[in-house]
Amino acid sequence: MKPVSKHIATVDIVTQVLRSRAKFLVKYDDALGRRAKVMIGKSQDRLHRHGIFPISRGIRDLAHSGGNGVSTPVMNPAR
Repeated sequence: MKPVSKHIATVDIVTQVLRSRAKFLVKYDDALGRRAKVMIGKSQDRLHRHGIFPISRGIRDLAHSGGNGVSTPVMNPAR
């Protein structure tokens, strides 16, 4: 079994990096405006797809994931 504290520490580090990056983009890149915010969202979506943030962020993730809260492709059942 993997130690839980190591996973939590990794998530905390990634969260801090994303927050600092988000603050930098929003604070210093006013020319991009909405585009900067979209870039932040896309980088977080990538982390969701790879399981770094396994908990859904809301309706947007559910819409892209087929309802399971993780952004992964949903395969159609075989006929």
